[in-house]
Amino acid sequence: MSSPSARSSPFRRRANVYHRQSQNEARSAQLIEELSQLWRDDDRSFNRRLDEELRAQQQRHDEALERAHAHHDAVRRSAENTYEAILLQQEQARLAREAEERRWLEEQRRRLEQEREAQRRQQEEQRRRAEEEERQRREQAEREQQAAAEREAVRKQQQEATRAREQQAAYEKAAREKEESDKKAREEAAAAQAQQQKQSQAASQATNSQTAGPLDISTGPAAVSTLSTAAPRALVSSIQDRMRVHEEYLRIHRRLKVLRQEVDSLKNSNGPEQQRMYAQLREKRAIITRTVGQLLKGDSVQTKKNNGDKVSTAFRPTIRVIKETWQWAQSFFPNEVIDINEVRVEPVPPVPVAKGFVYIVNHTTKAIIKQMSIDAVADPKYADVIGIVTAQVFSGTTQLSGGHAMSDIFLAKFNKVHPILFGKLGSEKNAAALKELGWDTSQFSKDQAFPRFVGMSRCFAAITLRDFSRAQKQVNPFPNRLFWEAVARILNTPSQDQMALHYVTLQGLLDPEYIGKFIRHYGNMALAVLRVAVKDFPERRPQDNNTIRQQAQALTSFYDRYELDQALD
Repeated sequence: MSSPSARSSPFRRRANVYHRQSQNEARSAQLIEELSQLWRDDDRSFNRRLDEELRAQQQRHDEALERAHAHHDAVRRSAENTYEAILLQQEQARLAREAEERRWLEEQRRRLEQEREAQRRQQEEQRRRAEEEERQRREQAEREQQAAAEREAVRKQQQEATRAREQQAAYEKAAREKEESDKKAREEAAAAQAQQQKQSQAASQATNSQTAGPLDISTGPAAVSTLSTAAPRALVSSIQDRMRVHEEYLRIHRRLKVLRQEVDSLKNSNGPEQQRMYAQLREKRAIITRTVGQLLKGDSVQTKKNNGDKVSTAFRPTIRVIKETWQWAQSFFPNEVIDINEVRVEPVPPVPVAKGFVYIVNHTTKAIIKQMSIDAVADPKYADVIGIVTAQVFSGTTQLSGGHAMSDIFLAKFNKVHPILFGKLGSEKNAAALKELGWDTSQFSKDQAFPRFVGMSRCFAAITLRDFSRAQKQVNPFPNRLFWEAVARILNTPSQDQMALHYVTLQGLLDPEYIGKFIRHYGNMALAVLRVAVKDFPERRPQDNNTIRQQAQALTSFYDRYELDQALD
């Protein structure tokens, strides 16, 4: 069955449809409006609730932030309080630690001061005890020294008394010997008158030899007068006499060495005064060394050859400088003196001599001997120059040492470098024995040593054969007898003890430059000595020694050179 609407027409159906659609649309629009109003209300309500919730949430957030800030501030304040408390604790701990350190340091300082004070008191006590002990030792030493000085004074007084008695006895003996010698001379003069013709012939021959040859054997009045006072009493000297003289010179040499060490010790002193004194002494030594070293410079040698024994103007500056330096040395050690007998062979009454003076004289001696060992070997003519200056310089020491020449200082040094001249016997078989004879084989070969000994012997002759007979204010510091004694010691050497150095030494002593002076001093006695030296002595030589044989042949050649056969006829 169909519905009414189905039976209606299409238009109707469409109108109904439209009507129904309009109703539906109105209801829909109303519903939509209502729904829109409802949505809007609901939306407003939702937004209101949402805003309320947001405001509440913001409030909650703000409250939470405030609580957080408050909590943070509380935590911060707590932290700050804790930090401040920790800092306070640390500061308190630091202050306590520093206080403890200061207390410990102060305690240590007081302890160290106490220890130093105790040590200072201990050292002061030790120093005081040492000074007291030193004072006691010094006083004891002074008492002992005073007692020793008193004993020494007594001993010296006894020695002086003994020496005075001995000198008196020696003077009386010398007077008796002189009386006997004069008596013998008168007897010989009486005997000589019987042979006057023969002596006149000998004198004539000697004069001819003086003008034609190298030998001056003048026997005129000057020679005779010299002979009467200077001729030795004998040609013989005992071994004991030789060794006594040699040992005395060695003693002087040892004393001079000790004195030199005493004076040179000034350079090790810390005192400014001692240093100043040593500087002055060193300067004076340099002056002596330089002056002696320049002795043979320039025209001195040629001037000497023109003037003979006369002290030339070329030598006077040298002599003056040395004498002025010696005069200065008198004040170098004004309070330090020694007895002159400490540097003499033959004793004399005690005379104090300044140590500084003896020191400078010793240095001058060393400089002269060193120079002669160089120059006199290089050229024989230099020996006489050294002889003149040495004799003149030492002759002046009589004004500085109580009227006694200081020549034994020079001879002591000469004895050390050339002991053959003073009677020293020895052996030429080894270096040690040769060194005792003045020959150091480590420095000089035979070809060097023999000319050196010849030169030194030549200088010895130049020094000991000077003529002081016309000197009014000077005393000969090296008497001519020293030459005679040196020759006599060698010529009296037993055959088994002869050495090549004996012949080498005689070659220097008997140099042609000095033979004429020897004869002028001793006349015919010198001629007799020459004959023994150049003829008899070589004939007694050992036959198994080639070195001695060669030197003996050289010495024997002097026989014809000096024309001794004619001179002794």
